[in-house]
Amino acid sequence: MGTIQSWDYERMSILSSWQKAHNRNGDHACTPSATHDGGLPALRDELLSSNQPSSKHHALGSHSSESHSSKTQLTSQSEWKFDPTRDSFDHSLSDSQCGDAFPDYYAEIDRAAMYYKDRGISEDDMNITERGNVVRAMIYDHQLYIMETHISVQPGIHDLPRMMAILGSINRVIVAHQGYIPDVEFVFSVADAEWNPAPFWTLCRAPEDESHWVMPDFGYWAWDNKIVGSYQQFVLELEDKSDFSKKKEAAFWRGADSNEERHNLLSAAEGHEWSDIEAIIWGRPGNFTRMVDHCDYQYLVQTEGNSYSGRLKYILNCASVVLMRRPHWIESFTHLLQPSGPKQNVIELDDFVELPDAMSYHLSHRKDSENIANNAKELFKERYLTPAAQACYWRKMFEKWAKVQSWDPKPWTIEQRSEGEGKDKKEWEEKVWNGATWELFM
Repeated sequence: MGTIQSWDYERMSILSSWQKAHNRNGDHACTPSATHDGGLPALRDELLSSNQPSSKHHALGSHSSESHSSKTQLTSQSEWKFDPTRDSFDHSLSDSQCGDAFPDYYAEIDRAAMYYKDRGISEDDMNITERGNVVRAMIYDHQLYIMETHISVQPGIHDLPRMMAILGSINRVIVAHQGYIPDVEFVFSVADAEWNPAPFWTLCRAPEDESHWVMPDFGYWAWDNKIVGSYQQFVLELEDKSDFSKKKEAAFWRGADSNEERHNLLSAAEGHEWSDIEAIIWGRPGNFTRMVDHCDYQYLVQTEGNSYSGRLKYILNCASVVLMRRPHWIESFTHLLQPSGPKQNVIELDDFVELPDAMSYHLSHRKDSENIANNAKELFKERYLTPAAQACYWRKMFEKWAKVQSWDPKPWTIEQRSEGEGKDKKEWEEKVWNGATWELFM
């Protein structure tokens, strides 16, 4: 799949015209977001493939809370167990299968739902008039609507591909699921970190930001074709990279020397034979390494950037040993990191000054290293970071959000119309659509 920058921005100019005509709150300025390294992803193939008609999708217009008929399973429901080989890319697992397969995944959703249990969420909370990097959307009667967008479409700012990736992920979940999905209206942020205390869906949150609902990030759809590609493409390319003994006996990291943590890492690793740790020099040819090629190394170092780092979910798929400081920024899966004990799946350092000692120990204790790598593989690559898990997470988010949402969302308003005067005056009500369906929007 090639880069489609011209397609993206041509389409966004059409979208901008649509917004001017239909935006209920008028025209508003957009605030650029801080971005991850990398350019536009290849979105067209992903968008079109997710939007193909599916026999699994129930007919629109059956607005009911009753479940649709379940798909036939290879085994009975009572015998069903998640099989990574068979089920990792299945976006249509039933609710009970999601619960059985990923019982520990929903901690962040449960936390947010508890936070809003008594507070509730009102329609006024969805007002994004003065806000940037955000999108207001709705699921109504098993259909995704985009109500309002406040993002930057300037070249070099990645709001657009992030927005399309998140919307594509949500629509894929809706189309794949045969059961009930509640009607929900929500606002999500495409910024690296969202500082507004409103109940937005965000890529991550700081520990003190209890008002935010953490969603799966855009990378589970696709990101930068040269470095990552689609998430499915990335996972499939790992099939021949899972043997720990065949990986390079070195620690690998690439990134910008952009904060104190990264600077300390570069200083601690300098001059060691086990180190393949370098800062990216912008503009230098060949200075980037494809994400899948990180997995050629036995040891991978994780650092945070402006906020969370999108790299972590990728390298936890590698069946390598991840060395990191305790993450400050919370993602949907970070509560599953285990830095000690029999199920240890990462090595946690208080500071990167400890990296040389950690590498010295683990290079001489191969079995310990291999156990950590295998634990990470089993928990993340084969379970909680699968596309199937992300679909289940989205649906649980819809479910819990609906329970604290205080209004019944609809993608239209009823407006009073009149014509003529006196005895010839006619009055009627007219349904005015406020959003665009996903099919029209894309």
